[in-house]
Amino acid sequence: MKKNLLMALALLPAFLGAASAALPECPDMPSAMKAAAEQKRDIMWLFTGNDWCPSCIYLESRIMNQPAFDEALGSKLVLVKVLFPRTPEALKGVTDDQMAARLREMDSMKITAFPTAVFTDEKGLPYALVPGAEREVDGYVTRVKEALAKRAVRDAALAKAEGLQGLERAKALAAALETVPENLRGKYVELIGEIESLDPQNTLGYNGLVQRAARQAQQKEAFRKMIEGFAGKLKPAELADCRKQVEAFMAANEDMVPEMRQSCYQLIADGYILCRDYENAYTYICKALEAAPDTENARKMLAPTKVNFEQNVLPAIRGQQPAPQAPEQPAQPAQK
Repeated sequence: MKKNLLMALALLPAFLGAASAALPECPDMPSAMKAAAEQKRDIMWLFTGNDWCPSCIYLESRIMNQPAFDEALGSKLVLVKVLFPRTPEALKGVTDDQMAARLREMDSMKITAFPTAVFTDEKGLPYALVPGAEREVDGYVTRVKEALAKRAVRDAALAKAEGLQGLERAKALAAALETVPENLRGKYVELIGEIESLDPQNTLGYNGLVQRAARQAQQKEAFRKMIEGFAGKLKPAELADCRKQVEAFMAANEDMVPEMRQSCYQLIADGYILCRDYENAYTYICKALEAAPDTENARKMLAPTKVNFEQNVLPAIRGQQPAPQAPEQPAQPAQK
């Protein structure tokens, strides 16, 4: 027994050393970009809630802090964590302004879940992202390697623009930009600006894209501040006042981007649902869907909700029978 205990204690330092393997970490993007340039690495920009989010905790402790991860990627990446704490102890070290800045960064790339790793070059330009975690180290390493390979695809496409001029160069630059996930393209401000200058007729559709993204960010920030005051308001009169504030916000922002208009209509719909005014709720669900039909929110949330209202909610409150579901057709026997 004593012999086994001594052996375990002897192995403990090696075990702890293995468990603590990790990527070199920088406190912010400027220092990460400097380190990445000097060490010829890329940047893993990790958006995480590692004090409360189970998947985030698992990713860092059971995936990223394991020797196999370090062996595969330790020489390729610099790590920057963007923390979104929720526990009181972790929140003590974060100011409201810092949290607002982190949320703006997250919004700018339309990141909607934790953890999400964004991969950038040494200039901070993102080219791929990996949402979520994996059960095993090998599975996550495979996904990261696939993400890192996308930089070469982007760079090869950018190289094709060298030596070109005018609209032909604009087309080549646009083709390179399209190798990047759509939600990350707004970070390519200089590239988009060059496309705009080379394509004054806007044949490629990039003119105003950067300004539109900046306007959306400003509107989101104002929207967030407005709805902070809605917390806990559930009485009909309170909900009616909230609705008036949203309507006034929309009237004051006539140039509102479609995604933001969708959020406003959806918020009004939610208020009507809380008041059990399902007819008006349905009206605003439709308006929200029409405002920006191609967003992920429209596809995954609004469209199914609209169908549910049409098939179940509205028939029920109007005293009608719900729409019958089409029966499954029995399989036909094979013809001999």
